[in-house]
Amino acid sequence: MTFLVEAKTTKSRYSLPAKDERALCDYIEDVKKHIAPLPAIRFVLIIGNEPSKTLEGKLSALQSKLGVAIRFCPAKFFVALRRKIPGPVSADEFSMAILSESLILTDNFVKMIASAYRRKHEALVNLVRISIG
Repeated sequence: MTFLVEAKTTKSRYSLPAKDERALCDYIEDVKKHIAPLPAIRFVLIIGNEPSKTLEGKLSALQSKLGVAIRFCPAKFFVALRRKIPGPVSADEFSMAILSESLILTDNFVKMIASAYRRKHEALVNLVRISIG
């Protein structure tokens, strides 16, 4: 799976200013041109502080324009995810949680991944218990 991450460091609410949109479009198009041996871009994840009120509409337009799923994730959700999951996250579960959400990810994103992690962990613990006898 191929996906792109764009991390924003502004403390203010993120609104996808025109210069960021142009740069992101150029970046995505450049990656698409040079990605031949890898799978196509599955999604673009923008991580930042908090979304502005206008961000969802801008993301929707950009997603339609580029033909690639675009999502925004408040950075606090990655902090929450790391606190809930001490180990690696399955790439399939990660992408499914992102793509099943709205354009601006909610805390449901964290809940979905943490739940899948717990189910796998519990299954492994049970397997070890059964194997040990």
